[in-house]
Amino acid sequence: MKKGKHVLWGNYDLSLEEWHDFLEDNCLLEEDEEYQEDAIRSMNDDYREDEEYALNDIEKNLPNGWSIICIGSLGLWDGVHVGYKFIKNLSDALYSDDDYYELYCDGYHLRARGSHHDGNNGYTFLLFSGNKDYLTTGEDKFLYDLVYGHHISKARWHKYTRSIRPYIKDYYGWR
Repeated sequence: MKKGKHVLWGNYDLSLEEWHDFLEDNCLLEEDEEYQEDAIRSMNDDYREDEEYALNDIEKNLPNGWSIICIGSLGLWDGVHVGYKFIKNLSDALYSDDDYYELYCDGYHLRARGSHHDGNNGYTFLLFSGNKDYLTTGEDKFLYDLVYGHHISKARWHKYTRSIRPYIKDYYGWR
Protein backbone atom coordinates (compact mmCIF):
# COMPACT_ATOMS: atom_id res chain seq x y z
CA MET A 1 0.00 0.00 0.00
CA LYS A 2 1.35 3.40 -0.95
CA LYS A 3 1.96 5.86 1.84
CA GLY A 4 -0.76 8.43 1.34
CA LYS A 5 -2.22 11.46 2.96
CA HIS A 6 -4.18 10.77 6.13
CA VAL A 7 -6.15 13.79 7.36
CA LEU A 8 -6.40 13.88 11.15
CA TRP A 9 -8.58 16.99 11.32
CA GLY A 10 -9.48 19.97 9.19
CA ASN A 11 -12.06 22.63 8.51
CA TYR A 12 -11.56 23.20 4.78
CA ASP A 13 -14.48 20.98 3.70
CA LEU A 14 -17.40 22.04 5.85
CA SER A 15 -19.82 22.48 2.97
CA LEU A 16 -23.40 21.29 3.13
CA GLU A 17 -22.67 18.95 0.22
CA GLU A 18 -19.69 17.30 1.94
CA TRP A 19 -21.71 16.81 5.12
CA HIS A 20 -24.98 15.73 3.49
CA ASP A 21 -24.92 12.26 5.08
CA PHE A 22 -24.38 13.76 8.53
CA LEU A 23 -27.30 16.14 8.03
CA GLU A 24 -29.50 13.33 6.78
CA ASP A 25 -28.53 10.93 9.59
CA ASN A 26 -29.36 13.61 12.15
CA CYS A 27 -32.66 14.68 10.52
CA LEU A 28 -31.32 18.16 9.78
CA LEU A 29 -32.06 18.39 6.04
CA GLU A 30 -35.27 20.36 6.67
CA GLU A 31 -33.56 22.91 8.93
CA ASP A 32 -32.43 26.30 7.64
CA GLU A 33 -28.93 26.60 6.21
CA GLU A 34 -27.51 28.58 9.14
CA TYR A 35 -28.69 25.93 11.60
CA GLN A 36 -27.15 23.19 9.44
CA GLU A 37 -23.81 25.04 9.24
CA ASP A 38 -23.77 25.49 13.04
CA ALA A 39 -24.44 21.76 13.49
CA ILE A 40 -21.62 20.89 11.08
CA ARG A 41 -19.14 23.20 12.85
CA SER A 42 -20.14 21.79 16.22
CA MET A 43 -19.66 18.20 15.06
CA ASN A 44 -16.33 19.09 13.46
CA ASP A 45 -15.22 20.62 16.77
CA ASP A 46 -16.16 17.33 18.46
CA TYR A 47 -13.98 15.50 15.92
CA ARG A 48 -11.08 17.82 16.80
CA GLU A 49 -11.58 17.07 20.49
CA ASP A 50 -11.50 13.33 19.73
CA GLU A 51 -8.28 13.81 17.80
CA GLU A 52 -6.82 15.80 20.69
CA TYR A 53 -7.32 12.78 22.97
CA ALA A 54 -5.70 10.52 20.38
CA LEU A 55 -2.67 12.80 19.99
CA ASN A 56 -2.29 12.96 23.77
CA ASP A 57 -2.19 9.13 23.80
CA ILE A 58 0.36 9.09 20.96
CA GLU A 59 2.54 11.60 22.80
CA LYS A 60 2.97 9.12 25.68
CA ASN A 61 4.94 6.92 23.25
CA LEU A 62 7.30 9.61 21.99
CA PRO A 63 10.93 9.26 23.13
CA ASN A 64 11.93 11.08 26.30
CA GLY A 65 14.35 13.97 25.98
CA TRP A 66 13.09 15.13 22.58
CA SER A 67 11.06 18.29 22.05
CA ILE A 68 8.31 18.86 19.49
CA ILE A 69 9.14 21.57 16.99
CA CYS A 70 6.94 23.16 14.35
CA ILE A 71 8.72 24.48 11.28
CA GLY A 72 6.56 26.83 9.27
CA SER A 73 6.48 28.62 5.97
CA LEU A 74 4.25 31.61 6.61
CA GLY A 75 2.55 33.57 3.86
CA LEU A 76 2.27 37.08 5.27
CA TRP A 77 1.38 40.47 3.84
CA ASP A 78 5.07 41.23 3.27
CA GLY A 79 6.03 37.91 1.71
CA VAL A 80 6.83 34.37 2.78
CA HIS A 81 8.84 33.85 5.94
CA VAL A 82 10.25 30.69 7.52
CA GLY A 83 10.23 30.18 11.25
CA TYR A 84 9.96 27.63 13.99
CA LYS A 85 8.50 27.28 17.43
CA PHE A 86 8.49 24.59 20.05
CA ILE A 87 5.10 23.30 21.07
CA LYS A 88 4.35 21.92 24.50
CA ASN A 89 2.04 19.06 23.51
CA LEU A 90 1.49 17.12 20.31
CA SER A 91 -2.22 18.00 20.49
CA ASP A 92 -1.24 21.69 20.14
CA ALA A 93 -0.70 20.87 16.46
CA LEU A 94 -4.50 20.84 16.11
CA TYR A 95 -4.81 24.54 16.84
CA SER A 96 -3.89 27.47 14.66
CA ASP A 97 -4.83 31.10 14.12
CA ASP A 98 -5.46 30.32 10.45
CA ASP A 99 -9.03 30.74 9.19
CA TYR A 100 -8.85 27.30 7.56
CA TYR A 101 -6.60 24.54 8.78
CA GLU A 102 -5.86 20.90 8.09
CA LEU A 103 -3.60 18.57 10.08
CA TYR A 104 -2.46 15.47 8.22
CA CYS A 105 0.25 12.88 7.78
CA ASP A 106 1.78 12.47 4.38
CA GLY A 107 4.14 9.64 3.56
CA TYR A 108 6.87 11.14 5.73
CA HIS A 109 5.77 13.64 8.36
CA LEU A 110 3.00 15.19 10.42
CA ARG A 111 2.10 18.36 8.53
CA ALA A 112 -0.53 21.05 8.40
CA ARG A 113 -1.72 23.59 5.90
CA GLY A 114 -3.50 26.79 6.75
CA SER A 115 -5.10 29.68 4.92
CA HIS A 116 -5.89 33.19 6.05
CA HIS A 117 -6.53 36.62 4.56
CA ASP A 118 -2.83 37.28 3.85
CA GLY A 119 -1.90 33.95 2.33
CA ASN A 120 -1.18 30.29 2.96
CA ASN A 121 0.94 28.61 5.59
CA GLY A 122 2.61 25.22 5.65
CA TYR A 123 3.79 23.50 8.81
CA THR A 124 5.87 20.42 9.58
CA PHE A 125 5.92 18.96 13.08
CA LEU A 126 9.03 17.04 14.11
CA LEU A 127 10.78 15.63 17.11
CA PHE A 128 13.83 17.75 17.88
CA SER A 129 16.82 16.41 19.78
CA GLY A 130 17.58 18.01 23.07
CA ASN A 131 15.88 20.35 25.45
CA LYS A 132 14.22 23.41 23.91
CA ASP A 133 15.23 25.50 26.93
CA TYR A 134 18.94 24.59 26.75
CA LEU A 135 20.05 24.34 23.12
CA THR A 136 23.57 23.16 22.43
CA THR A 137 25.69 25.17 20.02
CA GLY A 138 25.08 22.54 17.32
CA GLU A 139 21.31 22.58 17.84
CA ASP A 140 21.22 26.37 17.84
CA LYS A 141 23.29 26.52 14.60
CA PHE A 142 20.99 23.92 13.00
CA LEU A 143 17.90 26.07 13.71
CA TYR A 144 19.68 29.22 12.50
CA ASP A 145 20.61 27.51 9.22
CA LEU A 146 17.08 26.16 8.89
CA VAL A 147 15.40 29.54 9.31
CA TYR A 148 17.84 31.45 7.13
CA GLY A 149 17.75 28.95 4.29
CA HIS A 150 21.30 27.66 4.56
CA HIS A 151 22.03 24.19 3.23
CA ILE A 152 21.43 21.42 5.76
CA SER A 153 22.88 18.01 4.91
CA LYS A 154 20.73 14.93 5.22
CA ALA A 155 23.05 13.59 7.95
CA ARG A 156 22.73 16.81 9.95
CA TRP A 157 18.95 16.87 9.45
CA HIS A 158 18.68 13.31 10.81
CA LYS A 159 21.00 14.12 13.71
CA TYR A 160 18.65 16.76 15.08
CA THR A 161 15.17 15.69 13.94
CA ARG A 162 12.92 12.65 13.75
CA SER A 163 9.53 12.22 12.15
CA ILE A 164 6.48 11.93 14.40
CA ARG A 165 4.57 10.06 11.67
CA PRO A 166 5.73 6.53 12.69
CA TYR A 167 4.16 6.99 16.13
CA ILE A 168 0.90 8.22 14.61
CA LYS A 169 0.96 5.45 12.01
CA ASP A 170 1.39 2.80 14.68
CA TYR A 171 -1.45 4.22 16.75
CA TYR A 172 -3.90 4.15 13.83
CA GLY A 173 -2.53 0.97 12.26
CA TRP A 174 -1.65 2.55 8.92
CA ARG A 175 0.81 0.77 6.69
